[in-house]
Amino acid sequence: MSLHATTKRTDMSRQERLEAVQRLIEFLQTNEQLVLSLLTEHAGYAAATSELQSSIKALQGAEEEVQRNLKGQMLDCMAVFMPSNLLLYFYVLYLVIPSLYSRRVLFRASSHIASQTERLHRYLEPVHRLPVHLQLVSQRVFVEESVRQSQLIVFTGTYANAESVRNQLSAEHQTFVFFGQGVNPAIVGSQAHVERAVQDVISARMFNSGQDCMGPNVLFVANEQVQSFSECLHQRLRQLVFGPRNDPVADYGPIFYGSTLSALSQYLADHSGFIEFGGTIDFAQRKIEPTVLRGTLARKAPITEYFGPIFHIVSYDDEASLMNELSSNFYRDRAMGASVHGSRTLAQFLRSNHMVAEDQSLFDIEDGNQPFGGHGQMANYVFHARRVKPAPILLSQVVSEHF
Repeated sequence: MSLHATTKRTDMSRQERLEAVQRLIEFLQTNEQLVLSLLTEHAGYAAATSELQSSIKALQGAEEEVQRNLKGQMLDCMAVFMPSNLLLYFYVLYLVIPSLYSRRVLFRASSHIASQTERLHRYLEPVHRLPVHLQLVSQRVFVEESVRQSQLIVFTGTYANAESVRNQLSAEHQTFVFFGQGVNPAIVGSQAHVERAVQDVISARMFNSGQDCMGPNVLFVANEQVQSFSECLHQRLRQLVFGPRNDPVADYGPIFYGSTLSALSQYLADHSGFIEFGGTIDFAQRKIEPTVLRGTLARKAPITEYFGPIFHIVSYDDEASLMNELSSNFYRDRAMGASVHGSRTLAQFLRSNHMVAEDQSLFDIEDGNQPFGGHGQMANYVFHARRVKPAPILLSQVVSEHF
């Protein structure tokens, strides 16, 4: 089967495209094990199952989303740099749903999961037959041959790489959409229900063994709650089961990305004085034991983006001191999402820059048919008419506003 653009129709009617989406829904519902066998090559079974369900839900909401946001706009071409996680979900959000309003969608796989991406496309393309085209080329060639002919460019990755690609754009009519990573703080306030907060933090941080950009990279816990929170967290983490990615019983599994193993091993070695639980890495099994670091606002390990099962507790004295911390450029530039337990004041404070989940996790409020993200430029932005605008993003809404 050819993967080149010349093999597929670009003149499909709106009804034909909607019928293609319905065929894909039915395929995913009836071929669950086939899809999960592919996804669990790089994701844990629970994460893969959740991803499959979210993908079907987004497809089911696609027609309503497009009707809500668009008035018949149809792009000629868009180009997508695919992310290195949630392969099926982003195939749906960045390729299939946009094909309802773009005559052609050209995409390049992340090098980390290029094989899985190509195989997934070979499974799904004969089902939907939409004008979605995998480009088996280098990033340089993709920019030269696909990006420069596209009206809309979607990039997922690091801020530095996004800026490098954006600076190569020349056409005034092009719009560039960047999806990055945020700090995504989780806050446990003085009025929080500790056990529920621990449960939400674990479900978010351990999603796909921590290899997801929505996981909280710092846990700010009120002083009066920190000891009980820490003890409850340790207790729950001891109960987690390690196993193969395709094991339905395992709570977490081997780390897929080699760079994550090396980066986190160096981080934990450099800041071992803050470790109060876990800290063991088994390189043979690619296993990072769930690890808890603990500090204070005045003395803490550097806060960075962890793509592993790392829980970084930072205690705070009062809400004013925490708000002062969160007002720094470090958090504002990376403002994407935040979860807040037990403090309406802090939830309201964060809403000016973050998407806030109150008394739940970010995974609980994420909806593939609605805008998502925050107002931090390093977390996400839309570039149009030489202006960068950080804001929550939904691609159909971007097209509605700029085309």
